[in-house]
Amino acid sequence: MGIGRGRFRKALRAVLLSQHATPNVESLVRQELGWNCVYCGVSGEVERLQLDHLWPEAEGGCVVIGNVVPACPTCNSDRRETPWQHFLRSSERVRNRRDAEQVERQIDTITDYMNRHDQARQPDLHHVLSPEERALLADFDLLLSAISDGALARTGYKKKSSVKFNEPCQMFNELVSVAKSFQKDSS
Repeated sequence: MGIGRGRFRKALRAVLLSQHATPNVESLVRQELGWNCVYCGVSGEVERLQLDHLWPEAEGGCVVIGNVVPACPTCNSDRRETPWQHFLRSSERVRNRRDAEQVERQIDTITDYMNRHDQARQPDLHHVLSPEERALLADFDLLLSAISDGALARTGYKKKSSVKFNEPCQMFNELVSVAKSFQKDSS
């Protein structure tokens, strides 16, 4: 249940952050950086490029100009949560396509791009999301924990140290009852 809860939270965070996205960001990125992978340099004509977050969504990074760059699927996948500068300097794929001087010039280019758009400092969800959005995220976390604990209790899970609620089975049954009272009639 914990893994699923994280995925639900990540999905809601992505929806909330999308409200702060730059309209037409891909075309703006193309105008500024071109359409080659900023890491390995492969052309968007050769591979279908994606937008990669320099600051990940988990850290409050939005799809805004200055925080997203074109990346090939391989570099985007390989980089994961690795800081982009470290990835540029350490990736074997990048080293096979760029020499050390080219890598440092690319780091300067990306740094300038981030600075121009006020994205050089690590974002903070507290500053990116509105108070209402942060409250919604906190309420969602509470509900996910309640559902998780209740479902575990309802199935007979006995490990009490992981349960955060009193009477989790009763709470779960009441949550289901309330949800059913709001469910639309499908007839």
